[in-house]
Amino acid sequence: MSDQPSVRRIGVMVSWSVSLALLLALAAIWLKFHNATIQIEDVVGNLARKNQILSQMKADLLRSVEFEKSAVLSESDEESEVFAAQSLQAIAAVERNRIELSKLIESSKNDDEMKSFQEFSQCWTEFQKTEQIVLNLAVQNTNLKAARLSQTEANDDVQRFVHDLAELIVTDAAAGNCEQMAMPVFHAVTSCLRIHYLHTPHIKAAGDREMDQIEAEMKDNNGTVERSLDVLTELAGERGRAALQDARTAYADFIKVTEEVVRLSRQNTNVKSRELSLGRKHAVTAECEGILTGLQEMVQSKTFKATR
Repeated sequence: MSDQPSVRRIGVMVSWSVSLALLLALAAIWLKFHNATIQIEDVVGNLARKNQILSQMKADLLRSVEFEKSAVLSESDEESEVFAAQSLQAIAAVERNRIELSKLIESSKNDDEMKSFQEFSQCWTEFQKTEQIVLNLAVQNTNLKAARLSQTEANDDVQRFVHDLAELIVTDAAAGNCEQMAMPVFHAVTSCLRIHYLHTPHIKAAGDREMDQIEAEMKDNNGTVERSLDVLTELAGERGRAALQDARTAYADFIKVTEEVVRLSRQNTNVKSRELSLGRKHAVTAECEGILTGLQEMVQSKTFKATR
């Protein structure tokens, strides 16, 4: 009978041991599934954040392009500068999200995502370089400035020149040289008008060769004007010399403005910015957007699998 308490104690101890083992096993199972749940939540959260960032990056990328186009097409320095600043702000937003996306992709250690991200980063570098060139050209507006000079100051000088030569004919009529003056006046006026007309094709010209040809024609017409004025100097009487001098002054002012028009037009910043925007920049934008779309589709497919 003395052995019965011992047997009972042994039974209790075995029972407690079994219970403890079961508790430990249950705890281990719970911890395993709890950690797995946390890991799933982390993965899903990581994928969701990636998807959010990629959507925002595409939106900001397209915003920067729209602002850049507005800067290129603006007809004033002020508007161009405002749109250029907005484009750069959108680019900065893309860059901030690109850095955050890099960290998320590194933490997930996914080779496909990393490869796609590296492709985007290379394309993004080219995008930024091209965008900077386009915006720098756009805000200079040299073609627009040349056009304004041609339409305002140059036009006023031409009108003065024509008026002064007409005044010469009227004033010097008494000298009896009107018929002799008519032809050199005609040549001087038509050649001056031709130079003024050539401003526009020069401003629109895309290349140096075309500009060279236009400037050569301007030079020929300038020679005609100068020779005609020299002939008129010999023909003009005492009363007409003041009008002729006014005409020479007006023409000299016109040529000075013409030289500035040509100088601005030669820089060709508006033409070059449009060509870049519609050419290389358009292609780089399409490539960057395509890579982002592919990366987002990759992330979205993983999100679907992780939540099943």
